[in-house]
Amino acid sequence: MTGDSVSAEGPTLEHLLRHEYGKLVSMLCDARGLSALADAQVTAERVLSAAQAKWTAAGVPERPQTWLAREAQLGDGVGAYDSLLRFMLACCHPELSRDRQLALTLKIACGFDGGAIARAQSIEEADVKSQLAGARSTIRERDIELSDLEGEALDTRLSALCQCLYAIHERGIAGLDVDPATRAELCHEAMRLGLFLNERLPGRAELGALMALMCLRNARAPDPGQGGIAELIFEEHDRAGLDRDLMQRGLKYLGDAASGRGVTTYHLEASIVAKHCMADSSPSTDWAGIQELYLQLVAIRPHPEVRLRLAFASSKVDGAAAGLAHLDGLRDDPRLADSPLLDAAFVQFYAALGADDDARRHLDRALQRLATEAQRALLSRRFRKLAR
Repeated sequence: MTGDSVSAEGPTLEHLLRHEYGKLVSMLCDARGLSALADAQVTAERVLSAAQAKWTAAGVPERPQTWLAREAQLGDGVGAYDSLLRFMLACCHPELSRDRQLALTLKIACGFDGGAIARAQSIEEADVKSQLAGARSTIRERDIELSDLEGEALDTRLSALCQCLYAIHERGIAGLDVDPATRAELCHEAMRLGLFLNERLPGRAELGALMALMCLRNARAPDPGQGGIAELIFEEHDRAGLDRDLMQRGLKYLGDAASGRGVTTYHLEASIVAKHCMADSSPSTDWAGIQELYLQLVAIRPHPEVRLRLAFASSKVDGAAAGLAHLDGLRDDPRLADSPLLDAAFVQFYAALGADDDARRHLDRALQRLATEAQRALLSRRFRKLAR
């Protein structure tokens, strides 16, 4: 993965510098030790600031990575990608909590600033600073360093890193409370880093299944930053807008990943999205197959949002009453307390059963909890007949 030629104008330069940030920090930590992470960040920010000023006026040099490495006194930058890989795996050391792993990945590998990280996670920027400071403290106290890993240690770190990328992509696709521009960036970054890992560590079934899932979800929602909720709530998508090239890439990743040992949640989720992508219409969708895949997924990952999607698939196979029966067990789950998804599903099933008063009550709650006017308008149009 090498940097493409870019102009010195607009967001293209911004993206180039942001992506070079992780490589610079990684090389500096390779040279000075990971305990010097804070100083490495300061140096990288200084070099990138100088590059932005120079390149905006004079244009980007033919080999920007070499220019940046020399400015940071790192030679020609040879081995930058190896350093970045080691850094990303170090970010997912088991001594680091999941929120700190994610914060480091978003900050260093993605190059996001504190405000963008806060928006991505729907938290305060002060919380991001605390996560990053805590991560640096753990790195120093536990003497965590960049190293070449193999065997079980590599498998464990890579699995944790896959979870980070999944979380980033999931916020991009399904983060209804995240602004559209940030959502699009999250999807892009998760895909970019996944491609990088797949190039450096080919043949890993878990990573391949994750790549399949991200490609297929992006193919189904080519512009996740628009914030549409039809796919999230009703398992629907605009088939005319399906990115078929990306779909074929996803199917190829999924086929290759099937040769690995064991089935991960990524395999199951990618298989579900593949069935949606390959169907010409909602009626022709293999809902029974999707229901079975959700049953397998719930057995591995009984998260309430997975159970909610099982409810919808079950309603397609066995009717709205069956879907409602699945939802009843989710009414008091605190993880869905502020989510519009559960209420929207109740609206769907109650309306199908003719229980309009119950449907209106949940519709009002869903509309209050949706983040944007566009999302509220979509749901209102869907259930126009319930208007008082």
